[in-house]
Amino acid sequence: MTSEQITDARTLLGAGQTRAAVAAKLRVSRWTLSRALDTAPLTRRPDDDA
Repeated sequence: MTSEQITDARTLLGAGQTRAAVAAKLRVSRWTLSRALDTAPLTRRPDDDA
């Protein structure tokens, strides 16, 4: 998964979407989504300081 997809996934999960729904929207398996979320470093978005 790309860093943009991981950021999108975190946003959707934070908004209450299930992992299954997020995986479907991003067209990846639930396993791939879980693995990416578990291994990707937490990143800061430029607007976090706003």
